[in-house]
Amino acid sequence: MQRTLEGLVLCWVGPHRFAVHANGVGSIADVGAEAPWAGRAFEATEARPALSRGLLLGDAAVAVDRLDIFTQPCPVYATPELCGPGAGLEGFVLAQGELWPLVSVPGLFRYLSEAR
Repeated sequence: MQRTLEGLVLCWVGPHRFAVHANGVGSIADVGAEAPWAGRAFEATEARPALSRGLLLGDAAVAVDRLDIFTQPCPVYATPELCGPGAGLEGFVLAQGELWPLVSVPGLFRYLSEAR
């Protein structure tokens, strides 16, 4: 049986995108330069916008360029073993007719903090 999720935060960083389960986000707020920018997970250079929104969960915060709340149920696809645990990759979701990497805020925060 196909697993489904309801309640996603769809995030964009530059031309890249990823999804986070809404239950995995404590709050959304403006963040300063101290929060790692999620774009660093995709690009070698940091071209962070002046104003960023942040996904916060406990002590973890990740800055994104923009975000949208997606409430419709969507299928979840497993992460191939080839990908490994990496940057908190939890699988892929099909939302808005496209496949999105599904990540966790703490996993992405940890990855970005180690990459600094």
